[in-house]
Amino acid sequence: MVTSRIVVVDPHPLYRIGLEQACLACRKLRVMRSVGTGEAGLEAIRGGSADAAVLELALPDIRGLTMLKSLAAEGCSTPIVVLTHELDAATIYAALAAGAAGYLTKEAEPATVVDALCAAIDGDCVISPRLHRLVASEIRLHANGGVKLTPREAEILTLVAEGHTSLEIGRRLYLSHTTVKTHLAHTYEKLGVSDRAAAVATALKSGLLRST
Repeated sequence: MVTSRIVVVDPHPLYRIGLEQACLACRKLRVMRSVGTGEAGLEAIRGGSADAAVLELALPDIRGLTMLKSLAAEGCSTPIVVLTHELDAATIYAALAAGAAGYLTKEAEPATVVDALCAAIDGDCVISPRLHRLVASEIRLHANGGVKLTPREAEILTLVAEGHTSLEIGRRLYLSHTTVKTHLAHTYEKLGVSDRAAAVATALKSGLLRST
């Protein structure tokens, strides 16, 4: 049986030990380096002898996302599975965009982490099921040019698209005229436009508003 070599980059010693034991138990993997800092992790991964790596994004010296981007820029081919407590959609998207070969939460069972590493070595990508919705939401956001309106901004822009004036919108939503204008100014800035007509057209084109 071929044994794949793994690098573990995590600041918590007990977690690193747990991953070592999980790899030993499956007999398909062995941890060749187990380190607690980003600098040591970069050195280990750059060596080129690892078949895969596990990476915690929250490290004491270097951000895990910075590591991923640096390794990708260098053309590093070692698949890296992120295993972290960081669960916001933007971070997940950024990690995958930077080349992560998987993204798991630290709630994952040891066997799940091992399976994800084996999948990464085979060229696949594994994402924790609970994160699928977050990833899909972030992909849709970036498909719209990365623009995201607040519920209030979208509500006001919808009323603008229906032909209402700022005064009418204010009365309908129980907002001052100044507050409505402030929301519209923020919306124009996000959409990169300077007037109502362009804002409505851009929002419709990008899918932020639905035509009626």
